Amino acid sequence: MTLTALVEEIRFCLDTEGYLSESDLYFGLFRQSQKNPLDEAISKFKSSIEPSDRQVTTVSNRQEGVRDRILTNSNFDIERIVLHGSYARDTQIKPLPDTALLFYHEKEFVDVDSLLILENTQKNFEKYWYVSDGGTKALNDLRMSLEGYQGTSIKVDRPAVSVNWVGMKMEISPAFNAKGGGFLIPSRTHGGNWIHTDPLKDAEVLTNANKARKGEVKPLTKMMKSWNRNMGDVLESFAVETSVYHSTNDFSNIPDGIHNFFENIVQWNGKSLNTPSRIGVFKPELIHPNI
Repeated sequence: MTLTALVEEIRFCLDTEGYLSESDLYFGLFRQSQKNPLDEAISKFKSSIEPSDRQVTTVSNRQEGVRDRILTNSNFDIERIVLHGSYARDTQIKPLPDTALLFYHEKEFVDVDSLLILENTQKNFEKYWYVSDGGTKALNDLRMSLEGYQGTSIKVDRPAVSVNWVGMKMEISPAFNAKGGGFLIPSRTHGGNWIHTDPLKDAEVLTNANKARKGEVKPLTKMMKSWNRNMGDVLESFAVETSVYHSTNDFSNIPDGIHNFFENIVQWNGKSLNTPSRIGVFKPELIHPNI
């Protein structure tokens, strides 16, 4: 289904009176509980999309193993490695079984994002900052440090290096602390240059919104990500999170949040939702490490 077709279907359902009286108006969001009261359907659905303890442990062990490999096998001067993205924000949903993954594209895998933050040393600056293709060099050096890691395939996938297992991938972006806050990571489109981003700010905003709304923002985010997956991933994952965040300004419970979420999609109709906001605009005059 295209985004335009989806918007038309949502608009039709939002215009239908009693939109909360029948759960099928939410396009199968609670399809396993259609005969139950709405609050019970929501509760069961929230539980059904939480990763299992085994899945949580597997992901944790794998990302920690990659972190240890980088710390012991790379030539970077490293300040720290920090997690970000849906895994760190606790908005990731239960992955599909490996057999089901054959019918989905790559973004259905468990995706763990991290920043490899480089120290402000002369060595790092000479190798990766004072040269025209420093971002590319940092990515290639990171890839080399991970080559041959147990049970994985490794590739450069700007602005990160991707470590891939069956059903999971971890993306690591080399980064400098940026002057004024945030980080500099290799650019997707501007050769070997660097570009500004601040994914930790996204996590802070979502965490604050979740606290302000009695812990319901993160569950709502997971529910809408599952709905999006059922619809064929029409929206980018971060676009779903953005829409949920803007859906909680007038928010008293999960049904309100769901209704607001769909109204946002109708209003925006793809104008901004398909472009994740984490990657900034390339402005060379604003890109400086925090020296």
